Amino acid sequence: MSTAAPALRCQLLPLKGEQLLLPSTAIAEIVRYSALEPVEGAPPWLLGRLTWRDRPIAVVSFEAACDEGVPVDDRQSKIVVLNAPGGHAQLSFFGLVVQGMPQLLQVTEDNLAVIEHETELHPLMHCHVVVSGETAVIPDLDVLEERLLALG
Repeated sequence: MSTAAPALRCQLLPLKGEQLLLPSTAIAEIVRYSALEPVEGAPPWLLGRLTWRDRPIAVVSFEAACDEGVPVDDRQSKIVVLNAPGGHAQLSFFGLVVQGMPQLLQVTEDNLAVIEHETELHPLMHCHVVVSGETAVIPDLDVLEERLLALG
């Protein structure tokens, strides 16, 4: 009798031209895109701040942080509020703009394969994968968090 490989609940987050794959536990909430408060002197990838649950959170563009440009605002855009991975008191959450509603997936060893690359990936990209026939990037949220913390 064989046992099924344990499944991890994940979400595919649609970006401009690609998707991110994150475990559902990394996501605190998905909210409708709304106007952001500008941050003076911020890099282009820091789109602004959003008041979420009575606290300001930074909202970033993953595409812009990877030097791919800021996507055009879209009526389908959402902000995925992420639990910051480092446990820093000054950065518990941050938002990531996505281009539509995330898709829930059950990920197992059987439906996940890492794509090997001959060139070095951007520091914000941990790896590329194929999951259930979909290609996606597993982001390095620790690096993104470090960049946000460095801005103060």
